[in-house]
Amino acid sequence: MKKVLLWWGVVVVLFAFGVGAFAVLTAQQNTRASRLVLNEFLENARRRNFQRAHQLLSDRLQERLSVAALTEQWKPFEQTNGPVQRWELMAGASGSGVSILPSWVDFTHHARGQNGGSGYVVARMVPEDGTWRIEKLNVVP
Repeated sequence: MKKVLLWWGVVVVLFAFGVGAFAVLTAQQNTRASRLVLNEFLENARRRNFQRAHQLLSDRLQERLSVAALTEQWKPFEQTNGPVQRWELMAGASGSGVSILPSWVDFTHHARGQNGGSGYVVARMVPEDGTWRIEKLNVVP
């Protein structure tokens, strides 16, 4: 009886370790993959290519936020800080929120403008049609 209990204890511990390792590896992979898409979005927005940036939004967000509305959402930042010169991932915010079921990754970027001012861009990334897309977006001047 003790051997059976010991055996089941070992199985449970190994299973829990495997699930934990899977979760960590999946979260890291999701963070890296989604960050590439977000960086592409940010670069297109910096170049004022809002048509291309809009294509990187999720279908749901595209329905709610037109290209014109996305352009308007960017204006307060540029009016306050000037055109975006560079983006920096906030320290400690690399995938500041990550979930694998359902999958999503949150990011916060510090944006610096040409006039020396700065603001923030907060985005939630979700998988959609085999790639990552922006599901939520906040631009704070």
